[in-house]
Amino acid sequence: MKLYTFHVKQILPITVEIAWEFFSDPKNLAVITPPSMYMSISKSSLGAMYEGMQISYRMSPLFGIPLNWTAEMKEIKAAKSFIDEQIKGPYKYWRHQHIFTPAEENSVIVEDFLQYAMPLGWAGRAVHRLIVHKKLKETFQYRRKKLVELFG
Repeated sequence: MKLYTFHVKQILPITVEIAWEFFSDPKNLAVITPPSMYMSISKSSLGAMYEGMQISYRMSPLFGIPLNWTAEMKEIKAAKSFIDEQIKGPYKYWRHQHIFTPAEENSVIVEDFLQYAMPLGWAGRAVHRLIVHKKLKETFQYRRKKLVELFG
């Protein structure tokens, strides 16, 4: 299994507490996801995040093809970090760690560390090289822009 990694980092002019409040609320995932992906979160997935919580959503990340995705929240450290791991979805493996580090002047460093693997062997690796890596970059660029709009 070929494991890919992806890392992004952004400084936001908000406290770590405000960042935690925003990122730990599952409904905000749709807010920072490009509209072109048509993300919707199951109503049963809403509410305060807790370890073991499963979040189910539907999205169309490629070619308008709808996909169901379920992630489980793990290793939650309030106002510091959490991990979501795919239980059901398009990847063979998906682990997304979110880290929040206080910085100067009431700001926070928000970091995302992704580890993921594609299904379908060589065909999945080709799709990654041609489409998926670029789509991930575009998604996180949108997220960066949206977070600046929301928080300055």
